[in-house]
Amino acid sequence: MKYKKIKSMLHNFGHSFSSDMNTFANSKNQTCFIFKEINSLFSEDINLASFCINFSTQEVTPKSVNSPAFKYSIQNYAEVLKDHSKRHDLNIDCIRDVELTFLRSVKKNGKAFICVASCIDDRGIKHAAKVKRK
Repeated sequence: MKYKKIKSMLHNFGHSFSSDMNTFANSKNQTCFIFKEINSLFSEDINLASFCINFSTQEVTPKSVNSPAFKYSIQNYAEVLKDHSKRHDLNIDCIRDVELTFLRSVKKNGKAFICVASCIDDRGIKHAAKVKRK
């Protein structure tokens, strides 16, 4: 396994989760986007500075932001993480604590959040990649 590929895998995973590729059907069977759900969280709670999703444990911190939409999407992405890692020639058993941290954006460009993808490899080294929304 080439450890230098971890950052690329994290970036792609984070970009996929926070982009318009990540959709779900709401209770009215309408297509909704996770990135809009994330924007709403930061818009509705002015005290929320950040939140973190751990795909290894499927936990969200703080728990107050864990909506049914997040639970559904996190479960789906946690299930495909092994295949996603394999496509990057990485062994998922050598990676733990795959997390996406969403931070409130201070920029006035219409983007409400910044995403940082991170994990720890089997050597104990933390890898991180900033994911920019276009």
